[in-house]
Amino acid sequence: MNKRIESLRLVPLTLEDCASIFELFSNFKVLSAYVDQPIKTRFETIDFVKRITSNGSWTWKIIDPHSKNSIIGICSLHNLDTIKKTIQIGGTLFPQYWGMGYMSWAFINVFKIISQKYEVNYIVCKTTPSNVRAIGLAKKLGFEIQDLSQNEVVLVKNLHNII
Repeated sequence: MNKRIESLRLVPLTLEDCASIFELFSNFKVLSAYVDQPIKTRFETIDFVKRITSNGSWTWKIIDPHSKNSIIGICSLHNLDTIKKTIQIGGTLFPQYWGMGYMSWAFINVFKIISQKYEVNYIVCKTTPSNVRAIGLAKKLGFEIQDLSQNEVVLVKNLHNII
């Protein structure tokens, strides 16, 4: 693993991170992966951050201490289903960090958190069919396509097959 990836950290997202989160979800390239824009105004960012860090959702900022803006993206868990024993994972990086292995690193570390804290058997990843980067990453990490529609790709990973 390269030294830059080794220096990455996952830190719980807080309301103090709203400016960076608005910047992330205002980025034109980032928005191309979403059907609906998650945050339309700076004012909505506080409610968005509250939503993705509470009520069954857990979000970490991905920190790169070598970056000008230390927050390079986020990684989240949500939709914990204790009956089906599933949890959903997602993440977003600033485009300048795409393809560098950072989201793989974040997901692998969140897999460890899942296996230690939650009684789940499967991790679910949902994205749009046009988000080929996310689909490729999920497949690389052992997810398999479970459902494919015009608007959504659902990929599932057996937690017991962690890489």
